[in-house]
Amino acid sequence: MSSTPPDNRARPARVRGFTLIELVAVLFIIGVMAAFAVIAMGDGGHDRIMEQEARRLASLLELVRDEGILSGETQAVGFTRQGYVFLRQYRVDERSYEWLPVEDDRVLRPRDVADRNLEFTLYVEGVAVTLPRATDRPPPHVYLGLAGEMTPFQLDIAPEGARTAAWQVRSLPGGRVEMRRP
Repeated sequence: MSSTPPDNRARPARVRGFTLIELVAVLFIIGVMAAFAVIAMGDGGHDRIMEQEARRLASLLELVRDEGILSGETQAVGFTRQGYVFLRQYRVDERSYEWLPVEDDRVLRPRDVADRNLEFTLYVEGVAVTLPRATDRPPPHVYLGLAGEMTPFQLDIAPEGARTAAWQVRSLPGGRVEMRRP
């Protein structure tokens, strides 16, 4: 019987790893997946800023409405293309009143969104209003009455230069305010 004796010499274990091509393929796939994730989420930062501004305006309008009911004063809001100012009627002389910005209230201070690259479009009772670019004393556009009623309006908030709104703030019957996506 001729059998070959087993080779008892230790063979070096073959080291098995990933090739360079396999590593590049995996990194490419991860990169493509990350790109799709970013595209799907959109510009979360700028959209979040627009949502915050819409939420702030809606909350301030509700606050002013409630203050007007309690104080018995009619108040208003004047808009520009990149901001808004809360207004109160102040007595100018014996027979006349004038709408002037609220200056003694830190919460109702004038708001400017130009640094956030946002732009407003206003519709009052369904009619588009031409807003000034910027001014310290815009005319009153939306009135908040003594009983909580509010001028019907819709304010579109969009990135500067965009044609369509990303958020809308509008009045509802009964003096309520709604914030929504168009």
